[in-house]
Amino acid sequence: MKDGIRIGLVGEQRFTVQPADLIDFMGPGVPGVLATARMMWHMEHAARNAVLQFMEDDEDTVGIDMQVDHTAPTPIGMEVVCKARIIQVDGRKLSFEIEAHDEKEQIGRCSHHRFVVSKSRFAETIKRKAGG
Repeated sequence: MKDGIRIGLVGEQRFTVQPADLIDFMGPGVPGVLATARMMWHMEHAARNAVLQFMEDDEDTVGIDMQVDHTAPTPIGMEVVCKARIIQVDGRKLSFEIEAHDEKEQIGRCSHHRFVVSKSRFAETIKRKAGG
């Protein structure tokens, strides 16, 4: 890790809700809305974006947990902005608070932890697990 990761750093992820982002299990009378899992995917990327510039060539971060509240629906076509702020740095473990807002209101919040890893060692672990 390069110097510079500190409390208060912010990362952002913006996207427009597309058909692949929707959950529509309520039937034909209720429009599809942004699925919680898709919101979480973008929240995780916002956190990664906050620190990516501080990673060495063989480093990246992996998520190790998320505690998410999805508080409001977002219809197709709306822009969503996820902002992640570092709240704690404990060696290679990074803690974030993340908020997601659509064009009208806050739609979610999250506490999230990421761990800085060696990409080459991570790849080797995956290969061993896959039997290769």
